[in-house]
Amino acid sequence: MAAVMVGAPLVLLGCALLFTDLGLPGAAFRAISRPHKAWISRGSIILTIFIALGAIYFGWWIWPYQD
Repeated sequence: MAAVMVGAPLVLLGCALLFTDLGLPGAAFRAISRPHKAWISRGSIILTIFIALGAIYFGWWIWPYQD
């Protein structure tokens, strides 16, 4: 279960490093806002969904449903 705890934070770190590699702070917003034109936008959206689902799964793992 260590992968559950470190998976999403490491992907978040990688995503942050990719955005810093763009060079311009304003380029990150533009990269996300054009999914029909830019592949980095599609990848950013997919990574954001992965991070959100990882956080939900981690929360579900910490607080299991009890009857």
